Order: sequence, then structure tokens, then C-alpha cells
Amino acid sequence: MPEDDKLGPEDGYADERKQTLRAILSKGMQFLYVYDFGDDWRHVVTVEDIMAPKSVRSLPRCIAGERACRPEDCGGVYRYPEFLNALADPDPPEHREMVDWAGGFEPEVFSLSQANALIGAICALYGERGWGFD
Repeated sequence: MPEDDKLGPEDGYADERKQTLRAILSKGMQFLYVYDFGDDWRHVVTVEDIMAPKSVRSLPRCIAGERACRPEDCGGVYRYPEFLNALADPDPPEHREMVDWAGGFEPEVFSLSQANALIGAICALYGERGWGFD
């Protein structure tokens, strides 16, 4: 999401607000996406195909996935296993606190329809604001 910063890009980097995925991606390309620099979640993304959208409604979609998206600020790749253990084992003192904090989180559940609904909502927001859909 574009940031409201008047400084622009750091030296040596392109201004991401002026880039499009179409201009930098190609079929078969893989890239590393780092989410939440504090928790440092790293994802390898593979571009399976690039198709011109028939309309704004046929923009990106998820075709498969596994497990639930982790809750925000759950400790990153190193603390996430501890978080899962605290949820699963009722004996440690932090179990009740983690269950309450997680708010019904089910780590093994993945919903393709929910993932695509969220992608659609983000695309609609970006489209309304003119952020990168040309």
C-alpha cells in the first residue's frame, strides 16, 4: 500500500509507487516476498502465468494454499512453533492467554474462497484509489 511519505524512495531504489507488476514479472519467475519485517515472514512466490485481465474483476486470484494465515505479531518464524504448542497443549500457563489472544485461530484451516474474497477486497480498494491498476 502506498505510504504517505514525502521523502520518496531511498537512494539506489526505484519508487515502488511508479512500478507495475506487469513491467517487472515474467512467466516462471520466482521472487522472495518478505512480509512484516519485524516477524520476518519469507515467501517464495512463483509466477505461473501472466494473462491480460478480461476486466477489473478478473485480477489476481489464489489457486491453492495450505494452512491458515498466521495471526499478526505472533512472533515470526522462530516463535510461531512456540505459539502453536501453547495453543495445542492445555498444561502450560500461557495456554489460556494464547487461546484468548488467538481468537478462534485454527492453524490447519485454509479457505480458498476466503483468500480470494480478501484478494478481491484489496483489488477493489486499490482500484478505487487508482493504485497500480492500469
